[in-house]
Amino acid sequence: KSKGIEEDAMLRSLGRPLRLEVLNNLNAAILDKIPCLANLNNLQKSLFCDNLMSHYLQKGDALIVTGEEVRLLYFVMKGRVLLFSQSDERHLSEGYVIGMDELLTNQVTYGYSVVALGDDTQVCTVPAEDFWTVAAASDSLRRAWRMPSSMASASSDALDRSPPPPPHQAHHRALARKPETW
Repeated sequence: KSKGIEEDAMLRSLGRPLRLEVLNNLNAAILDKIPCLANLNNLQKSLFCDNLMSHYLQKGDALIVTGEEVRLLYFVMKGRVLLFSQSDERHLSEGYVIGMDELLTNQVTYGYSVVALGDDTQVCTVPAEDFWTVAAASDSLRRAWRMPSSMASASSDALDRSPPPPPHQAHHRALARKPETW
């Protein structure tokens, strides 16, 4: 549910071609606001558009809970969120991407929680599978995250995942960051 509208139910009632066209039109403008994704070609953008979700959060709403499975990238579009673990606490605002380090290191679960700090918070999510598919074919995306091309193509199969790192290592990692092109 987004801004009081049951978007998923409405979109599911559309035929596939029309649904994809509507999603592309709705989400292309959002992708253009994310600098590391803005330079993708139309085919790559359409893959993200098909599964991009906008979430509007109120103060205190949980976005990620410690131990949750890593399946999404979170883009803070508006407002601020609090990212916290047993050993770290950070206030993140527009431009931060949450979950990239976990994807790049094949971690299975998030080692932190994230909650909204205000009533006007917007976060967009993109499935990890979509990120790896596009990253394998996008030099600009790999450059933004300093990923070797071999990592992107190998990581598109990484959703089988290796075991998580020991808990004490997960708490000392950089928890969220901005790509170079933000």
